[in-house]
Amino acid sequence: MGTLHELKENAASASQATPLSPEDLARVSEVQDFYRAKMAVPCTTCGYCQPCPNGVAIPGVFSAYNSAKMFDARQQAAWVYDTFVVKANAGVDRCTECGDCESKCPQSFPIATHLKAAHAFLTGA
Repeated sequence: MGTLHELKENAASASQATPLSPEDLARVSEVQDFYRAKMAVPCTTCGYCQPCPNGVAIPGVFSAYNSAKMFDARQQAAWVYDTFVVKANAGVDRCTECGDCESKCPQSFPIATHLKAAHAFLTGA
């Protein structure tokens, strides 16, 4: 939506939408649970861990890692990691385990530990 007209059009469309039934909502919840269980890292890619003082693209790393695990797509995720993170000089190899990111993370999980695991999985190292 880039204009007031588009906003009004979208609001009119949304007002005509049929709400999901309880059965539909239950199915959506089942699908969410299925994919959440496959996530390797409980990262929401909120970005609160950024900026990393060493330039690691933490949300990008975890996004690739979770995609690989959730969709059984290691090769594709490894390509994304290499192309968009490592080649941008923002890979896990830059992490010094300073802990700055962990103190800012609302999920409070050991980011540095998971970064190492993600890097190993995505690079095959």
